Amino acid sequence: MNFGNIAVSPTLGGTVVLPTAGARTQTGGVTLPVVTGTVAPASFTVTGEGNSTYSITLPSSAITLTSANGTMTVENFVSNPGNTGTLSNGTQVVKVGATLNVGAAQPAGTYTNAAGLFVTVNYN
Repeated sequence: MNFGNIAVSPTLGGTVVLPTAGARTQTGGVTLPVVTGTVAPASFTVTGEGNSTYSITLPSSAITLTSANGTMTVENFVSNPGNTGTLSNGTQVVKVGATLNVGAAQPAGTYTNAAGLFVTVNYN
């Protein structure tokens, strides 16, 4: 999941919402520069038998991202398909988006999560 380049006010934080499809949006003191950098939801392929169905479980709490100079959190995870999916000929791509919480005067840097993003798929 990549939220791309972000700028923030020195006095007002905000959020960046990254949907599973479409353009990201911002709130508060966050602006989205013209040079976007890499912007993409998380994406993975579910495989299995024929036209089987499955359920998707996303993280229910915030995940902390860190850089050399600061932290931010990601929460409100969404997926496409939503709570359940149906394989088409044994595969389906699942995309995951979320909301990034950016603090006022957030230090510049590349923020990562060493623990990963866990999405659970249960076959029905």
